[in-house]
Amino acid sequence: MDEHIAERLAAIVESSFDAIISKDLSGTIVSWNKAAERMFGYAATEVVGKPIYLLIPDDKREAEADILRRLKLGERIEPFQTTRRHQDGRIVPISITISPIKSRTGTLVGASSGTSRRHAKAIAGSAF
Repeated sequence: MDEHIAERLAAIVESSFDAIISKDLSGTIVSWNKAAERMFGYAATEVVGKPIYLLIPDDKREAEADILRRLKLGERIEPFQTTRRHQDGRIVPISITISPIKSRTGTLVGASSGTSRRHAKAIAGSAF
């Protein structure tokens, strides 16, 4: 890929309002943008190389394992609403979209998650 294009794509990901996290097929976090830092409280240096389960509440771990299994099989994951754990321990309601990441040869190598807060519930919860 042209270096200019790669830099432009990296800038788009980094400046996105949505948290963008990528993980490999074993569930290890391999990239983490600034919006993910704001949403979950961890700096990229704290989470890259760590398991995605760091963010997964105990009651959602089985569902995450199923997502990883389905990704390995090449299945598409429909967007869904769930919760994740902030660094301070609180549970954050989110909407998540998971996209497969393929190598130039078409081999599945990981997944990227686009995540946004479920604004209506987050606002309602903080208003009271």
